[in-house]
Parts: sequence; C-alpha cells; structure tokens
Amino acid sequence: MAKRAVVEKEGEEVKEYEKIFRLKDYGNGMREFGNCFWFNESWYIVFAYEDVSKQRRKFSVAHELGHILLGHRHYETDYTEKNTPEDELEADYFAIVLLTPACVLHGIGVDSHYEISNLCGISQEIAIERYKELKQLQKDKRIFTSTIERLVYNKFSGFITNYKNPPIK
Repeated sequence: MAKRAVVEKEGEEVKEYEKIFRLKDYGNGMREFGNCFWFNESWYIVFAYEDVSKQRRKFSVAHELGHILLGHRHYETDYTEKNTPEDELEADYFAIVLLTPACVLHGIGVDSHYEISNLCGISQEIAIERYKELKQLQKDKRIFTSTIERLVYNKFSGFITNYKNPPIK
C-alpha cells in the first residue's frame, strides 16, 4: 500500500503505473499471474486474481523475484515487458530451486512428488518435474556439490531432523 501511495503522488506518472499494473488475460484460461517492474528507482511486484490457488501465488512470487534477482530488466520506455523466453525459463527454474531445494529434499528423503507438493506448497505439476530432477541428481551424485548447498542444508538441519523424527507431543 505504501508504494502505491508514493506512486500516486507522482501525478502524471500514475498513468504509466496504471499501464503496468494491468495483468494480461490471454483468454482460454491463460493469464498472467504476476509481474515485476522498475518504476521511480524501485522494484515493484504486482499480483492479482484472488481466485488463484495458494500454490500458484507462491510460485508467482518466487518467479517474479527471480526476474529481479537475475537482472531481467527488459523494459522499453513505455514499460512494456520484453522478457525473452529464456528469461521466463530462468525465472521458473529460480522459483523451483528456491521453493524446493534439492539438498533439503534429499536430506528429508522424500519418496514421491506428492510429498514434495505437500511439503513445499507447490503444484503437483511442478512437483512431478522436481521429483524427476531430484532422482537424477541423486543418481549422478550431484547433491552437496557446492558450498551453498551445504550451507542451505545446515540452515535447514533442524527442520530436516524434526521432519524425519517429529517431536512427541
């Protein structure tokens, strides 16, 4: 809300903001769930459609955050989004890795895409693909191959222990 109020004080620039704020509806059930944009030296993430599932909203937040952190700033002067298909794939993969860290899933010992979906709050569709990738990473012994993975695992160690052996209540 505070960001919106600041933008509204900019007067004529509100019209530009309104152009950006509208999310695209492509018809046939296809629509944009979120968008990020640079305006007045700040990043904004816009979400709409309260009828969208919690999993979809969560993924959209992570996806849009991916655009920002991966440096996808392909906007023309009229603020029309110009992300490439590669940018979209990168933002999708960023969201998947952020929401479902392979080292944590491995540490827990997940045994199905259903478990990933329930544990991470993501759709079955994304969970299926992540489970396949996790199995391939395990087969190729590509888990814990980087320092960052070990740091993430260590940060989640208490969660992993409690998930495997829940405390008795």
